[in-house]
This record gives sequence, C-alpha cells and structure tokens, in this order.
Amino acid sequence: MACAMRTYHAGWVISTACWEENPPGWQPGDAPHYCASGKAQLVDPDAYSGTWLSKADIIAPADKNNLFTDSNLAQATIAKALREMIEALKVP
Repeated sequence: MACAMRTYHAGWVISTACWEENPPGWQPGDAPHYCASGKAQLVDPDAYSGTWLSKADIIAPADKNNLFTDSNLAQATIAKALREMIEALKVP
C-alpha cells in the first residue's frame, strides 16, 4: 500500500509518499515496515521576506536502510527533514 501526504511550509509544498518495504528476513505475521521519500517545491517565493539560496526542488530520497514500523512516522520524518532543508535555504 502506498500512502501520500502534502503539507505547506514557508511557501513550499512538501509531498511525501511511503510504501511497505520489509527488510530481509521479514516473515508473514511480522509487523510491516515502511520506507518513505519526499519532494519540496517552491510555489510562493514571497512567503519568506528574505532571499533563497536556491529555488530548485528539494528531494529527500528513499533510504531502504532506514525503515519505519509506522507509515505516519515515516512520512513525518521525511517531511521534517524537508522542512529543515528549506530552513537552511533561507538568507535573512
């Protein structure tokens, strides 16, 4: 099952997706594991009064070595990482 989430931060739309990605050795009956990735796109550059180091899309690629046992946590973690990357692009 794939799931998706969209949020907004400082003029950027953050889109995340997650899917079941069970580790080697996973057996039926074990808790499922999830992997996630995300992308941020600047849609309102004037939402921030300063300037941006970059206005290019930001990608948070899937990391199959970092699996989650909760799909909501997977997406929240990726969204948080993207928000931190957005904050790092701000120039006062």
